[in-house]
Amino acid sequence: MVPSTLGLLVFWWILGYYNLLIGGGLEQMAAVPKQVLFIIMAVSGIGPLWYIQMLWIFSVLLVWIRRVEKDRWWKLGEKADIPFLVLFAIVIWGAAQILNTPVVVVYRFGIYGAGFFVGYFVLSHDEVMDRLEKCWLPLAVCAVILAAAFTVLYWGRPYAEHSVLDTPLCSLFAWIAVIAALAFMKK
Repeated sequence: MVPSTLGLLVFWWILGYYNLLIGGGLEQMAAVPKQVLFIIMAVSGIGPLWYIQMLWIFSVLLVWIRRVEKDRWWKLGEKADIPFLVLFAIVIWGAAQILNTPVVVVYRFGIYGAGFFVGYFVLSHDEVMDRLEKCWLPLAVCAVILAAAFTVLYWGRPYAEHSVLDTPLCSLFAWIAVIAALAFMKK
């Protein structure tokens, strides 16, 4: 986390500068004070490392949640069976609707946070993974069918927009693909 954050101010502004240069943003922001422009360049230049920043935030929240919940959710997560795990697609879809940044649509705090906490409280149990392992083939088949349906329905549409990302099919496909991959890897 520390190298990523320090790198944000030391190195990532360079990538942000090129992002703005290529996208024509420098001309549009000619009146913006240089200090503000530097911050914009640094944040927009972080690239895929923004996810590390999100994981750090979720980890800090997890420390607080663990203090409050006193292992009740942890013990409950161990009991999750396959139908319950499949129904988590509804949670993922609901989380996909909240805490999304308005300008950069792929910064989706809701869905990534839900995935992080479901992974911690549910999928980290060996018993749950053993149950998933037994259903690896049906889950893999469902994931392939959902992948085909998603591809056909959204072919040519920009993936990184709310009209695609916030759909029930996108969330269902994402969730089933994740648990299918985990089940297959466990197998």
